[in-house]
Amino acid sequence: MSLTGVTPRTVGEDIQQFRGLQRRVQLKHHSTPSPNTSFCHCRPRVQKTAIYNRSEYPNRLYSILWEHKQTREHDSSCWLGAYKNCRTTLQLRLSLCSLLLKRKFQLSVELCRGFGALSISPTLRTYCVVDNMSPGFILIENFREEHKWEQSFAADHFWKQLLELFQNGEASPYDRRVDGKTLLHVRASLYCIGTF
Repeated sequence: MSLTGVTPRTVGEDIQQFRGLQRRVQLKHHSTPSPNTSFCHCRPRVQKTAIYNRSEYPNRLYSILWEHKQTREHDSSCWLGAYKNCRTTLQLRLSLCSLLLKRKFQLSVELCRGFGALSISPTLRTYCVVDNMSPGFILIENFREEHKWEQSFAADHFWKQLLELFQNGEASPYDRRVDGKTLLHVRASLYCIGTF
């Protein structure tokens, strides 16, 4: 093996090229992050199964849901699949609607196991329950009846009126009817069927 043609200058050029290549590789590696890690591009897949689901219809005064959810973070072909592939969640959710208190209470307990850990997460949420004659729902119904065909100007006027109701405390974006629908649900359903 001969070292003819190797000079300090060519060694310096090779070192510079190597440093430039190293920088380009690092930039490329950091410019395309994947959702899970920087080594794979797997997308999590979720499979939900309702073990038990019961609601009292039509008023939905109470409901019970027991759900099993399994999340797979990596595909079976991914090399990370052997290390952290599956997370299993069991959730029990109880909902009770009290028309007397004008509140809906939702209690849930979630048990999550996976990736070498176990967690228990209890949650208690309350929502304000209003009837169809509350100011926000009346505004939506009046707007739908009066302005079916004048959408551009009327929509701006509607949003201003709704914002005033929120600011005055007469309505809230979290208000729900007994069936669980919020102002956004009702507004979106009217828009989707083309009458809003």
